[in-house]
Amino acid sequence: MSDAVKLHNFIVFAPDKEGVDRQPFRPEHLQRILEFHATGVLKYGGMMATPESITGGEQKLVSVVYSVRRIKLTHRIVQIGSLVIIQGESLEAVRKIIEDDAYYRNGIWDPERLVILPFVLGLPWAGIHD
Repeated sequence: MSDAVKLHNFIVFAPDKEGVDRQPFRPEHLQRILEFHATGVLKYGGMMATPESITGGEQKLVSVVYSVRRIKLTHRIVQIGSLVIIQGESLEAVRKIIEDDAYYRNGIWDPERLVILPFVLGLPWAGIHD
């Protein structure tokens, strides 16, 4: 019998509280996220934005870091939360990862609206990262 721990995929929906400023906590958040990405715990992740963020909005050059690459956008992105797919042993283990994040600890993410659920990968990801 194998002693290997069975890991499961979880989707984390972490909306921001109204009117919060993520910027002071972003460097700590990104450092931790990049560490989880490098070890394979974080599979996919990114910020959620308002619909206006992709349909126009204020024209302004914004630099955004996604995982390990930097991209330039020509419009303002209004961040309203985060969405990630994480691998973990259990719901409790993933909840601990989230609760230890700078955005959670500093009141950026809204704990009342936080959703963590098991996630079964389908197309196009099935078999790619399992």
